[in-house]
Amino acid sequence: MGFGETLDLAFQVYRRDFLDYTLIAAAGQAPAHGLVSLAVLAADPMNMPLGAAQLSLGFVGTTVAGLIFSAVAWSAVAAAVDGRSDGAPPAFGASYRRALRRLPALLAAGGVAVLLLVGVVFVPLLVVGAVGFAVGSFVVAGALMICAGVAGFAWWGSSVFGVLPTVVVEGCGPARAFRRSFALAKGARLRIFGTLAVAGVMLSLPDLALQSFAYGVSSVFSASPTGVVSSAKYWGVSTGSFVLSSVTTPLMISCLMLVYYDRRVRREGYDLEATAASLAGAR
Repeated sequence: MGFGETLDLAFQVYRRDFLDYTLIAAAGQAPAHGLVSLAVLAADPMNMPLGAAQLSLGFVGTTVAGLIFSAVAWSAVAAAVDGRSDGAPPAFGASYRRALRRLPALLAAGGVAVLLLVGVVFVPLLVVGAVGFAVGSFVVAGALMICAGVAGFAWWGSSVFGVLPTVVVEGCGPARAFRRSFALAKGARLRIFGTLAVAGVMLSLPDLALQSFAYGVSSVFSASPTGVVSSAKYWGVSTGSFVLSSVTTPLMISCLMLVYYDRRVRREGYDLEATAASLAGAR
């Protein structure tokens, strides 16, 4: 499938069971958004006075807990999409049971993916930036850093795209999930990254518009936008972001799953395998 076909089919998949996917995503992301919001607020207690219990949670702890809840939500949505591909309607309980069973493997794989991101993106950024500054040109340094960052992130994103699907769908452990993802990405890294990057940008626009409207365009890109707004306003915007995320996350996961299926079809004849399995099961 091309980019347009992938997005069109993702919308069809999502529209067919809109409420089910939204509820599945919202259930995991509600605590994630709440915990991350607490982390942001607790990092600036002078401007955002909170109770001692909230402050004691700490920035790192709440952020990590929020990411874990998000991982469960992504995994549950992926499980629901995979179930629908087999003809089963999305089931809230079954999707989360499947997600929780695969959570240890997914978290381990996520940790490896973060380390890989640091190695292929942030370290080269520092190196090329240092080289650029060494020759005394800020323009050269900036250009080199942009090129290195985009190239590294594109390679990383196209390499790990299949980790979540292979963990959830195929029940792979972390090591095998990475091997499978790298194998599926072979020869199609640009197609994979381009499709997912454009889909990700498109689906992030509603939240970016909300943040820009609430805080102003400049504060959206600042390090601490909460320092210039009230806690009530921040919680209101955070709630709006949560609602938007509950809608857009299933669409993004649907795109990811469709790219994964497409790569399996191209490299492994997955459609023939699935048809044969269906026929065998019907006998």
